Amino acid sequence: MSTPLISEYGGRLLARNPVVERLEGNQEGLVVLLEFDSMEEARQFYFSDGYTAAKLVREKASEADLILVERV
Repeated sequence: MSTPLISEYGGRLLARNPVVERLEGNQEGLVVLLEFDSMEEARQFYFSDGYTAAKLVREKASEADLILVERV
C-alpha cells in the first residue's frame, strides 16, 4: 500500500487488516479502508497515474472489490 501516494491526494489509511470478524456475508481477504475529504479527491486518487500503475501490479497478484461511499 502506497501511503505517500494516498496522502498526496488527501487520503488517510484508516484500516488494513486481513483478520476481520465477519458477522454477515461471505467477503474474505484483506480489508483496506481509506478516507478522503471528498468524493472528488477519492476519484482523483483512483484515476491518478500513480494508482493506475499500482493497480496494474495488484491486478496480476489479486482480485479486488473497490467501492466509493459518500460520507454522511
